[in-house]
Amino acid sequence: MSTFLFWINVLRNAFVTFFQDGLWALAFFFLLHKTFESGKLMRVSRVAVTAVLVLLFLHAFFRSI
Repeated sequence: MSTFLFWINVLRNAFVTFFQDGLWALAFFFLLHKTFESGKLMRVSRVAVTAVLVLLFLHAFFRSI
């Protein structure tokens, strides 16, 4: 039972950290889009947002273990 509670706590901490840090990344790219409207910027930022969110999720998960 204690192993189960450990993993539940790890997942909770990972998701909380991910959404706290991920919000800043999304806000940055949202404001970047509002400032400079460009098709090329949209494509590049989609890739960047995806990469940043994946890295943030992995970081949050491994940090909470």
